[in-house]
Amino acid sequence: MRYGEISLGPDSNELANDGSSDPIVAVANVVNRANVYLMAEKGEQPVDDSDEALAEFIKEKNIAASRYGGSPNLLTRSLFIDLGIDLEEDVILEEPTDVTAVLALVEQGKSQIANGAEPTITEGINKGVWEEPFFGFPSLGDYPYSVISVKQSTIEEEPELVEGFVQAVLRGLETVYEDPELAEEVLRTEFPTLSDEQIEATQNRAYADEHWSKDGIITEEALAKTMDVLKKTGIHDKPYSYEKMVDMQFVE
Repeated sequence: MRYGEISLGPDSNELANDGSSDPIVAVANVVNRANVYLMAEKGEQPVDDSDEALAEFIKEKNIAASRYGGSPNLLTRSLFIDLGIDLEEDVILEEPTDVTAVLALVEQGKSQIANGAEPTITEGINKGVWEEPFFGFPSLGDYPYSVISVKQSTIEEEPELVEGFVQAVLRGLETVYEDPELAEEVLRTEFPTLSDEQIEATQNRAYADEHWSKDGIITEEALAKTMDVLKKTGIHDKPYSYEKMVDMQFVE
């Protein structure tokens, strides 16, 4: 990418910016929900959705938690910490690099719980490995999971380019919500190996849980949630500045 646009979370930017003289800055929101879910082996579910029931259900289980340091892994760790679960004593965390490996871990009987997203969720349901997720991180509300970012030097030297790119992203977001049929066409083009059922499930879950941003805005409150996950899990506990990490001038 000539101008260095990236599409990660602003928390990832902050980690990469450590010591950088030309930091990466988030200029538009794209995925505004934490697109991660927890599934349990088929036939097993918490007795209810209370924190106490969740903690009791999760303890003493092997968890297919995805790659250490990745968002699915850190969100899972953060939830467990909130529930009072000791990550060293109460659970065993399997952390494969390949996010799709979590399905195999449950299918083979090694893990009893896994995190993931579509189309892995539907694949696991079809195989009889698990049922619908018993917990969804979209419940956190606004959460800049995937944003458009550029280097600070690009903002300063080529603001018209950044503005044009951001406006195109905003039109795309608007179109996704207004024209689901067009969104499906794009999904099929980008992921031609997905089955009709996987495409339908992916799109239905995205719309139902409002995965995509509707206005491109990254709020201070939403950013605080991502940074709190980093701090809570011990990945990054240095002070941060919303003004340095996020620039909403092109959205606004």
